Amino acid sequence: QGSVLSTLMCNLYYGAIESELFGGMNALPESCVLVRLVDDYLFISTSEQDARDFLSTMQSAEQLGHFKLSQNKIRTSFSSPYAHSSPTPWFSWCGIEIGTRSLSVRPSLARFQDIPVSDLVGVVDGHQKPGACLKRRMVSYFAPKLHGILLDSVVNPSTEIVRESLLRLAVLGAVKVHADIIKTDQRRTASTASTRPPSPSFQRIRCRFLFRCIRHVAHYFARLVGRHVRRLQRRADLGDGSHETAATMVEKDDIVALVYIAFLGAFAARPAGSFASRVSGTILKELRGPQAHAAFTRLSRTDDAHTGGVLAQAAEYAQSFKLQ
Repeated sequence: QGSVLSTLMCNLYYGAIESELFGGMNALPESCVLVRLVDDYLFISTSEQDARDFLSTMQSAEQLGHFKLSQNKIRTSFSSPYAHSSPTPWFSWCGIEIGTRSLSVRPSLARFQDIPVSDLVGVVDGHQKPGACLKRRMVSYFAPKLHGILLDSVVNPSTEIVRESLLRLAVLGAVKVHADIIKTDQRRTASTASTRPPSPSFQRIRCRFLFRCIRHVAHYFARLVGRHVRRLQRRADLGDGSHETAATMVEKDDIVALVYIAFLGAFAARPAGSFASRVSGTILKELRGPQAHAAFTRLSRTDDAHTGGVLAQAAEYAQSFKLQ
């Protein structure tokens, strides 16, 4: 590992193994789909017996010394002695969660929950002003995980799944932003000789600046979703427009409101000083505005009764992270 040739050599090796075991990836029955990302396999079939046969074949190949299976990563939608955990409606694979019944896709937060959030954010250069690059860093926390597959109606025909995916990504970004702010404050406190707390006027100016950054990120995230949707529409060659992607049913105001709600959940999960309550108050005022309030009402109406509301759902996601 480490060399740019590692992935190529891995693909060549596993390709030879697959030809030996299955006659190649394309030789499987039509009821089966086998996907591999480097050395991570995903097997989908309408037949449980085919899935069991696949597991048995992989175990046999391991015994022959072809490779070593990571037992704690094996997931199945049925009871199996090979699986590390019991069957669940969703299972994680390469950063996404796949529904075992609907085959819907949503982003997985599991890989981030074992890592302290402070380790996921960049270190601010002490020679720069604390807020000079904050807006650019905030954008970078929201952009990378938004993929077109999450918005594709062929994969995710349910608008609720699309909303949940967007909320998960927004909470992930908001938690990173919150950790970034706290980390910046800690560095500023450690680098200054004065122990005097910031003046109230400075706090007010700072909170207004942070809210403007949050508003900028919320609208940027909505534009980014729209960009992915337009790309999907062009690929699908819609013609008369009768087949829209699921994301087109999520209005821009709803996406902006989801980002605001994600920040409220992040601030509630880890209160840190007066700035969190001040910015939360400003966000709540924004959500009471005409457009945001209508979007928040729509989101609340579409919530599952078991989630306890979209804000509670955002707080639950935020609390699942390792915040220390």
